[in-house]
Amino acid sequence: MKEERRKFIPKAILGTMSAAALPLYSCNGHSKNEIPNIASERFKILDEILHIPVFRKELFSEPVIIEIVQLLNYKDSFLSMVCFSDGAAGI
Repeated sequence: MKEERRKFIPKAILGTMSAAALPLYSCNGHSKNEIPNIASERFKILDEILHIPVFRKELFSEPVIIEIVQLLNYKDSFLSMVCFSDGAAGI
């Protein structure tokens, strides 16, 4: 019961703040025609970021062989622990 009350108050505050911010969005000084242009500019930037490679193969001289993958959980949190064939492990 205590845990539910602890979660309720931050959610209520967040909901109140987001509802209060809605009128501010409509009064931001941009006309209705400018808003789609601003959104398309943001999407162009996001598309550029998505095309940047995340995994750099040049850092690995030989293949990494995964032996064990474990999914660990504690309440609402999840972690994955990976053990490799050379003895290394990571979370």
